[in-house]
Amino acid sequence: MHRKIILIMVLIVIIVGIVGYFIFFKKSVPYAFQAECEQKTGKQCYLFRGLCQVMKAQNKSEEEANEKFLKDCLSKIGTWQPIETVSQTSSNISSWNTYTNKKYDYQINYPADWAVEVDGVVVWQNQVPNPQLGNSIMFFGTKTEPYGQTARTLWDIRVFVSPAENPKKLSLRDWYIEQSKLHFSYGVEQKFDNLEDTTLKGLQALKVRGNPGEGYSFLIVKGSIIYSLSFSFEKFSGGDFPAPPEEIFLEMLNSFILN
Repeated sequence: MHRKIILIMVLIVIIVGIVGYFIFFKKSVPYAFQAECEQKTGKQCYLFRGLCQVMKAQNKSEEEANEKFLKDCLSKIGTWQPIETVSQTSSNISSWNTYTNKKYDYQINYPADWAVEVDGVVVWQNQVPNPQLGNSIMFFGTKTEPYGQTARTLWDIRVFVSPAENPKKLSLRDWYIEQSKLHFSYGVEQKFDNLEDTTLKGLQALKVRGNPGEGYSFLIVKGSIIYSLSFSFEKFSGGDFPAPPEEIFLEMLNSFILN
């Protein structure tokens, strides 16, 4: 009888352990693959590569907040997460700002609450005297929140426009391959199976796909100038994008005009 009771107790412990493991696993590692995430949630998913850092707690409340944040954040790293947001892009486009570049004769719209960086300097209080003559332009939106005595980033989205000379008049594919070989490590075999020839607004274009869960680029050629438009994004634990990053990028891409 005593052995029977022990056996039953052992079985109960095992069953509780197995159930607890699967509950925890399902909660902490929701989706290992993008397709699984999007199929089961019906939403666009991104690969969470958040940086789980906290400041030194100053009191018991901050210590508990740190523990809660780390428990939630660490369990999500390396997993695919659904974007929990309702798109607001289309309704807000009419209020977007327009950036005009006179050096390379183009213009592009961007969200009104985003910042603009020209050749590495944020356009703010006349720190960039002639932003319309810049070379490399970055538009970026970010959201932070107070965290203890500092702040933490919830998400950021960056869109880049980088014109480049093409004196040899190479095709987009040949130009990209040449530039890649010039700027990447020698001796490393490079594969270019991520390139897709396409068109954009009637112009020859090349789509350069990134890794799953990352942004990608479009190259457009006009005359001897090649325009590279790309985007990247990061989302950290607790943050929600105002709209899917790709949707914002495509809206900006759609507004891009070459004069």
